[in-house]
Amino acid sequence: MYNLKDVMEMLKIPERTIRRHLKEGVLTGTKIGGVWKFTHEDLENYLKSNSVQKHIRDEGFREISNYYNGYVENKTDVLYMFIKSFEEHAIFERFMDVTKLFEKEFSFNSQNSHNFHVCTFKGQTSDLLILMKWSEEFEQCI
Repeated sequence: MYNLKDVMEMLKIPERTIRRHLKEGVLTGTKIGGVWKFTHEDLENYLKSNSVQKHIRDEGFREISNYYNGYVENKTDVLYMFIKSFEEHAIFERFMDVTKLFEKEFSFNSQNSHNFHVCTFKGQTSDLLILMKWSEEFEQCI
């Protein structure tokens, strides 16, 4: 399960927006002891919503533009990959486990396009290699 801070960090969405989405029903979760908790299914459904897809797409374009225009202090590598699907829970869970291995801050955006998820990763080279290794394993399982 994930808490509110986890969701904020993963998706780079402000707390205020997430709380508004909870109130509007765009995001569902469970409040346990006054703390919001979210399952993989909650996050998958949230990521499929139009408002979140637009935010992810806009944030990805902004980050890539800033990178290429030299507005980023911490120079990092950028990689585009095509991945078939995150629809299976096991694949989504495995991806979340893989991101825990990353050493530095990163961003990962995914946009569905013609039955593929077009994914953009921005981060350190060492983390990129971890992601590429996972991607190779993922492709072999399909």
